[in-house]
Amino acid sequence: MKAEQKKELKTVLRLYLVIVLAAGLCAGGLFGLVGWLTGSSEAAHVRKAEALIAAGEYEAACAEYTKANGYPFGGYRWIVVDYDGDNALLVMTSPCALPFMAFDETGAANDWQDCSLQAWLNGAFLDGFTDAEQARIVSAPGTGDLGTEKVFLPSVEEFDAYLQGRGSGLSWSATDVDSTRVWERARRGLHGDYYNKFYWWWLRTPGMRQGCVAIVNERGEVSREGYPANTPDGAVRPAMWVKL
Repeated sequence: MKAEQKKELKTVLRLYLVIVLAAGLCAGGLFGLVGWLTGSSEAAHVRKAEALIAAGEYEAACAEYTKANGYPFGGYRWIVVDYDGDNALLVMTSPCALPFMAFDETGAANDWQDCSLQAWLNGAFLDGFTDAEQARIVSAPGTGDLGTEKVFLPSVEEFDAYLQGRGSGLSWSATDVDSTRVWERARRGLHGDYYNKFYWWWLRTPGMRQGCVAIVNERGEVSREGYPANTPDGAVRPAMWVKL
């Protein structure tokens, strides 16, 4: 190869490297900018929600937390599905924040009060919250199949009312893109960190088949027949009432 050709080849390679590096920096900057804008938007909604809580406007505050991709509490994200005064009913947004586990390890119990999952949620899981956070968690009302535990799973009826029905106790706007996205992900059990995969998750209602428990499938639909209580790979989406 002649000297002139070698020189031209080196020039072309240098130019190619410059273009590749520039493209990489632009892409990285773009993704960084998108991430920054998203984080800034969520932070703005949280600040607005906190101001609304201070003003006693709880429903509007709950709507702002939905736009912020959930209410941050205890190191987790929660969707606010109902409120009563300054108490909000939260359901964990992600189906993958907690370990997958059986409703009842032995398979002997498909009722909520006697299952191993209820014991774990109100034991080891609840103990993971700080004293200040635990003081804000309100005991369940003790009606129906609930006792006075602080952490529980949604029932079939609660799923229909709050998630399938997009929160019957709250006036969400169907045209609000941010809220619609969060509700759809919460209903179907989406976890974006896992290639946008959907997961089935436990409800607390006994299934129609013996030894089974009702679940929400990957399409966001309730299966009343359910799965055997000792199925080990169910996602866990706890709920709790929390003082805002």
